[in-house]
Amino acid sequence: MTVESPREAGDRPSADVPAGEGGTGKAYVYTATMGAAHGMTHAYLLFFTPFLKTIQETLGLDWVALGVLVSFVFVAFGLGALPAGVISDFIGHRRAAVVSLAVPAAGCLLGFLADSYWMMAGAFVLIGVGTSVYHPAGSALVSGFAGERFRGRAMGVHGVGGNIGMLLAPVLTAGVVQVPPSWRYAFLLWAALGLATALLVRRGVPETKPRVRASSEAALPVRPPAGDAQAARGAPVPAALKLFSAAVLAVLAIVAIQGFFNDAVFAYLPTFLQDDKGGLTGYSTPHVL
Repeated sequence: MTVESPREAGDRPSADVPAGEGGTGKAYVYTATMGAAHGMTHAYLLFFTPFLKTIQETLGLDWVALGVLVSFVFVAFGLGALPAGVISDFIGHRRAAVVSLAVPAAGCLLGFLADSYWMMAGAFVLIGVGTSVYHPAGSALVSGFAGERFRGRAMGVHGVGGNIGMLLAPVLTAGVVQVPPSWRYAFLLWAALGLATALLVRRGVPETKPRVRASSEAALPVRPPAGDAQAARGAPVPAALKLFSAAVLAVLAIVAIQGFFNDAVFAYLPTFLQDDKGGLTGYSTPHVL
């Protein structure tokens, strides 16, 4: 049986995702669904910010321990993206997107039950690891079924969905924390919303065709004959080495700095406002933001 390489598989439309549906009704529905999933992903990363101060007091944490706790989310989110992208290519992007919503929901359920620092840390790790899977899988799905003419608009709608999730997460959380008055119910709310969104993606978006691993002949570059210096100089650079080019490293540095400030502000500004401006509550802080 002939095994095609990922490059060859990527050069033709998937058998399961309709190609060239950009601008059609189905493409709009698929894009809206993935926009909701994108919003859910960003909500997972922010919903806990209005009540971090309450978690700190409940678990008896100092500021360093609280900072490390939040770092569990974002470190797991960052480190998981690269392997998640590779895995999603082989298991199917829709399946990976569903996993990216279901695993953080499990983390939220653990957070609802957490009565110790390490249980809460485990909850945050699950949230971070799960959400790290979404962007490689979700972007591939949207790009695949949008079609070339519709792709830019589809990616824009998909991005707006993520921003809406960032907007709604603190506000919805703050309301739930007040009625009933327990921060634990916010974890329960987002677990339910995450599972509902996972089901929506599972039933409402077509799957891509999982790619099989390429044969060794297709995957490995051809070595030039020994002593052929000219052929050696013209040999293609392995794709993995291109990740360490100056341009890629510069982009990574810029994104890292941007993420450092962005995540720090979103995670700690509500806590700072509640601690330094004692009149602010978990409900009013998101409105200030």
